[in-house]
Amino acid sequence: MKQMITLASVCLMMVGASSVSAQTVYDLPSKAAPVMVHDGSGVVFLGKDASVYRVFSWNASKKADFDLLMTDIDGDGKPNVVGAGKPTFVLNHDADPMWYLDKGCDQVIVQDFAADNKQDLMCLNGNDLTIYTHDGQLIWKARMNTRLGACKAADINGDLKADIECQLGKNKFTRFDGAQGQVLAESTDTSEIEETVYTKTTPVESTEEGTLLKKDLDGDGTEETISVSKKEIVVSGKEGEPKKFSTNTKKYKRVPVADLKSVMANGFEDNEAAQKVVTDLNDKLANCYASQVRKNQFAGQGDVLLEVKVGAKSKVEDVSLLHSGLADQGVAKCAIGVLKKGKYPASEAGGKLNIRMFYTFADK
Repeated sequence: MKQMITLASVCLMMVGASSVSAQTVYDLPSKAAPVMVHDGSGVVFLGKDASVYRVFSWNASKKADFDLLMTDIDGDGKPNVVGAGKPTFVLNHDADPMWYLDKGCDQVIVQDFAADNKQDLMCLNGNDLTIYTHDGQLIWKARMNTRLGACKAADINGDLKADIECQLGKNKFTRFDGAQGQVLAESTDTSEIEETVYTKTTPVESTEEGTLLKKDLDGDGTEETISVSKKEIVVSGKEGEPKKFSTNTKKYKRVPVADLKSVMANGFEDNEAAQKVVTDLNDKLANCYASQVRKNQFAGQGDVLLEVKVGAKSKVEDVSLLHSGLADQGVAKCAIGVLKKGKYPASEAGGKLNIRMFYTFADK
């Protein structure tokens, strides 16, 4: 069992799996992505410029209690977006991918299983029941001899930690301690959890119909009107023609952006020449991200910090990853491979380069 990491508990909005075909617009407390539109094909986020900012699609689970949940999973006071299905994913309040499960989950429950002011994510897949922390770290995993049915979560022993009960066949149940995964009841006729209760729930602001929203997107004091139909998102309210966008997430193309923020060189006979080696590799470092983010929509955005150590004979001794803010590990792996092939200048005592890349994206 892995060491547990902290988790959260304020639900803001839950969209049932049965309502995936409806188009709904939501008012989000975000400057970068102040509006979210949800329909059966995915979610579309509008930016402060009243244009499409980011889009995501997934195969929503028909077995889950919800296909889209908004909750403060990491305890920072801002809502996260959790998608249930394949893949299963978590976005931060600005629509930045935080982490994802590529194989997805048949059922997802977000609850505080560790009683530490943050929330955890339960993933049910066939015989496997897995609990992850708010940032995607494994807490525990149980594999049963038979396929598990629908699960529910609630605190049944008063320890302030949610426990889990799953159907085992038609008339049997099995229960787990949510914090550590011990089996509390391997097979029993009696159910102790009536339903999963998402505490402190309040709806995200929208009209009763859910298809119309008025909001000042760019902070200039004038409200825009966002209306949603089956095929279109229309933004109007200022001078000029209304902006129209498709609700179909497959209509958009991902635009990756890579920025070489800094290159620090020390210990080389010519530090500037060592820096130039890295700047000349910038296009290849950028392509590491572009190739991944186009095939993995949840690759994420953020800084990647790398360190290159060069020996006395200009031979690369090591390239190490110091930090990655991305959800996809393939970007850093590719960047390490690019930097290993660099032709660096000589260094008597050994030279060192510290590189900071920033990767992000938009959908157009």
